[in-house]
Amino acid sequence: MAFKKKRSASAPVRPRARSGSAPEVRIPEADPVEADSVEADSVEADPVEVDPVGEVPPLRLWDVPQPAPLPGPASPRQPGETLTDADRRSVNYQRDLEFFQALWEVYYDGATGARDRSMSERMLYGLMSTDDPLQDADYLREPLGEGTIAALASLGLQTSRFSVFSQDDPDLLQAAAAGDYFHVANLQHPFDPARNARRARRLAVNVRSQETALTLAMGLTTLFGDAQVGPYFEKLKVFLSETPADSPVKTDKLMLYYLTAADAQDGGPDVVGDRLLTAINSLLPPGEGVMLTSPFYSRVATAVTWSEDAQHFMPGAEGMSFTDTRATLIREVLDTDEPMPNPEALAQAVFDVFEVAGVPWNQRHRHTIPDQH
Repeated sequence: MAFKKKRSASAPVRPRARSGSAPEVRIPEADPVEADSVEADSVEADPVEVDPVGEVPPLRLWDVPQPAPLPGPASPRQPGETLTDADRRSVNYQRDLEFFQALWEVYYDGATGARDRSMSERMLYGLMSTDDPLQDADYLREPLGEGTIAALASLGLQTSRFSVFSQDDPDLLQAAAAGDYFHVANLQHPFDPARNARRARRLAVNVRSQETALTLAMGLTTLFGDAQVGPYFEKLKVFLSETPADSPVKTDKLMLYYLTAADAQDGGPDVVGDRLLTAINSLLPPGEGVMLTSPFYSRVATAVTWSEDAQHFMPGAEGMSFTDTRATLIREVLDTDEPMPNPEALAQAVFDVFEVAGVPWNQRHRHTIPDQH
């Protein structure tokens, strides 16, 4: 792991706390995105307003070496984006180093670096994936109106555009009351898992309110029938609840699952990902994006990150989420008695395990063929 720091690290990047409740949620009456008109160079934020998605902050704190080229198209990009791949690697590393700082403080003795066995490893997944409880616990405080999720499911079937099913509870109404991820699956172009061939990717979006999440989900479904995007846009999932709660949820309020286009060239543009990112940009109101994200994804905008879908790349990872796969590898380090004198040493140990498993340390959102030796 060869890198150098350019200047002293800044304070951790965190979104500012916001006060006030969100407006009442409703199913939008009209499609926010016209599926036939969302071109990569046509939907941009109003230049006189703050870009609702926003460019990645130029935090060039670290020089992370350029990784070796991998098969597949390049990272999704916003129209007119000026940040370089080196900028992205620097931003990603700074965020991940903040995660390793927190991880080290939880699981290692600050004075000796010895492993603190009093802390349960069951905390790890939440440490990697949950919103800041001090600043971002408002998402569930203003619930959706009763029947909103059932109305969403009914609309999908009436239009033959999408189907809706909950992730953890087969009863849609019970899931709506308890809060759950709701999968919104493309009915116009049913997904064929045999086509993934190491082409599966995901975009994660963090927002402040359920109203915004629902608006994004509704707008993005119009791309299911798009000739360019629809055949590769499998589904999205969105966390929604019709019951108020005073707790943070995962940072990925929405997750978009897609394949790169069949004619995508190695190192060329990710046309499908670019179009989806452009659509998010057109739908997300100013101030509604949240910067906090799970580690190891690659940031493409203030509120949006991307990764390859790990279950289609890593042997034995079928059915596992991206964060699950990284948490499993981190546990291999935690399960040893090797002392870690500081967060950087912990990061080095984890990156070594990543490399063996086929996760490049300097592009932790992607995958290579695992080391078989």
